[in-house]
Amino acid sequence: MIARIYQLFEWIMKLFILNVLWIGFTLLGFVVFGLFPATVAMFHIVMEWMNKKDTKMVATFWNSYKSNFLKSNKMGFVIVLIGSILMTDLQFFHRYDTLVFKVLYLMNLSMLLFYVVNLLYIIQVFNYFEVKTFHYFKYATLIGISNPIKTIMIIITVILLSLLFLIYPGLFFMFGGSGIALILVFMTKNNFARLKGVAL
Repeated sequence: MIARIYQLFEWIMKLFILNVLWIGFTLLGFVVFGLFPATVAMFHIVMEWMNKKDTKMVATFWNSYKSNFLKSNKMGFVIVLIGSILMTDLQFFHRYDTLVFKVLYLMNLSMLLFYVVNLLYIIQVFNYFEVKTFHYFKYATLIGISNPIKTIMIIITVILLSLLFLIYPGLFFMFGGSGIALILVFMTKNNFARLKGVAL
């Protein structure tokens, strides 16, 4: 019993430190250039934890942040660009009450759903595979749509956690990024293990 309590507090402390690193390195890149490499580094560490690797957290975080800085920002630029286009189109199509625009609105809404699915998996895909930027999106979509029930469960879990962080903002600064990363990696690790044999 005491060992389990100690293990729980150890995980809480690890998640807290990792979240501080994530926020700190995001700010180090002035948010715009720091968010994606910091997020990639955070997921990298959580994935190593899930694989039961003995990780030197600060050194590993820094090495991942530094080595993936340009590549992760390139991917992040594409993510932000696609998201901005989809949201702009959605607002535009919503203004008009004709059949054509309603159809376009529904099509755009469907594309936005696929975009959200991509966001759930793409950081892990980035850490798991060495492929071109386009293939990150392809693999993320493949994993998401091939496991619809799990994807829905993940979306619900992330929404509930986000609501919790809105109610208690202090928790976000303590476990916001690292907590969500832990849940995403824990819930999807088997899917990535099965994809390892897929030809790139």
